[in-house]
Amino acid sequence: MALALGEKMKSTKLATLVIIFVFAIATISCSRKIEGTFSGTFSYGFETSNFHADGHDEVWWISYDEDIFKEFVEDYGKKLDQLGEEYAVPVWYQITVKGTASKKGRHGHLGGFDRELKVSEFVSYKWIETAKL
Repeated sequence: MALALGEKMKSTKLATLVIIFVFAIATISCSRKIEGTFSGTFSYGFETSNFHADGHDEVWWISYDEDIFKEFVEDYGKKLDQLGEEYAVPVWYQITVKGTASKKGRHGHLGGFDRELKVSEFVSYKWIETAKL
């Protein structure tokens, strides 16, 4: 009986340690910055800077220096003209950027985004026709 009780206590302690370990890993992964090259779908327009990174379930807000996005913003203006839109309509792109994603929290317009991706380099972009979404 005493041996069985001792084994039960050991397995309970082990289970508790496993739960603590899993919780710690989950907390660390949510609370750390992520640096690298990211590809995904980007919607850009008035008060819109939604980025769905490939391999992530979160929606990120993209921030950038104007110099880095200059060519992209010019292309956005051309797409609006091409679509017959005047101002601020979100346009979808497939993009690849380099940068740092913030710790998980409330970011971007009205705090509606899981992370903020600060872009340091714009690698590539390609317009996605709305009909294909």
